[in-house]
Amino acid sequence: MKKGVLLPLSWLYGALTKGRNYLYDHGFKAAASFDLPVISVGNLTVGGTGKTPLVEYLIRLIGASRKVALLSRGYKRLSRGFVLADKTSTARDIGDEPLQIHRKFPDMAVAVQEKRAEGIRCLLQLRPETEAILLDDAFQHRAVQPSLSLLAVDYHRPVFDDWLLPAGSLRESRRGMKRADVIVVTKCPEYLGDEERKSFIARLGSEKRQQVFFSHIAYTAVCPAFPEKSPLTPVDPLSLKDSGRPLLAFCGIGSPQPFVEYIRQLDPQAEVLTFPDHHRYTDSDIARIARAAMPVREQGGLILTTEKDCCRLADLPAAGQIADCLCYLGMEMQFCTPQEETLFNQLITEHVRTFSPSRRVD
Repeated sequence: MKKGVLLPLSWLYGALTKGRNYLYDHGFKAAASFDLPVISVGNLTVGGTGKTPLVEYLIRLIGASRKVALLSRGYKRLSRGFVLADKTSTARDIGDEPLQIHRKFPDMAVAVQEKRAEGIRCLLQLRPETEAILLDDAFQHRAVQPSLSLLAVDYHRPVFDDWLLPAGSLRESRRGMKRADVIVVTKCPEYLGDEERKSFIARLGSEKRQQVFFSHIAYTAVCPAFPEKSPLTPVDPLSLKDSGRPLLAFCGIGSPQPFVEYIRQLDPQAEVLTFPDHHRYTDSDIARIARAAMPVREQGGLILTTEKDCCRLADLPAAGQIADCLCYLGMEMQFCTPQEETLFNQLITEHVRTFSPSRRVD
């Protein structure tokens, strides 16, 4: 459907979100606040902005000196209400992103709850030792007042070139960006010139009080998805580039282009199957992947996917058909310059270290 046809619906959607934000901005709706650092991470754009690597970066940074916990709504989970992740949790219980984080940081409290204020209270009751809370995907969740708000903006899908849903992919007007204290531009080219930075910031229209950082995605390792069922061991992704091993890849993520491009760098002939964001895989999907992978497996090749997709495959018995050669690409967020990394780290650690309710961000 053409964008022009959908614009009236976008105007209506924009009016609704503007009205809702007005109620919170002017005190007609109350936002709960808490006596510990509550750092919100979110976006204006639907799907695939690189938010999860940013959350994982914050966990490593804050978790080095504080007991940090994560609260998410658990998008597309089948459960309801408050759920605290444990060893038996699946993507159906808590969602794929929280499960990925729980597996990566098993000693950290990871919980899901649609009502974030209630979720924080439950979390603090069960884990009273918690010293800081990360709210995942909470930029539009106004019922909690964060002590610090981080906004992820995709370099390749900038908000200034986008439209409100359903004509575009913006969850709310670009004016909502003003609520952010820190803006992290994600998925940038690894080497970004000063003029490109200045141009992006100018078009972004950020305020002087808002600090803007530029980051990129680094693929760190190729890891077996089911280590107990596979003879494979983690390897450097670039070692596959000249190995001659053919690849087949698949993913169900919001913005698959960077993943697809990277796979093609490793194997220009690789077939890449794409599924909808947060896709819940079925037996027929696995059969389709297995059929497509037959010539690859015969030549000693690999099937590659994302870590998030692996979380959705973990409780699917049919995935055992491809377990011996299925791997995921490990990835992490890195800042484009050492100076940015230092400044960002100082900003976050100082906020957590010096936080007091009287100094809460308005």
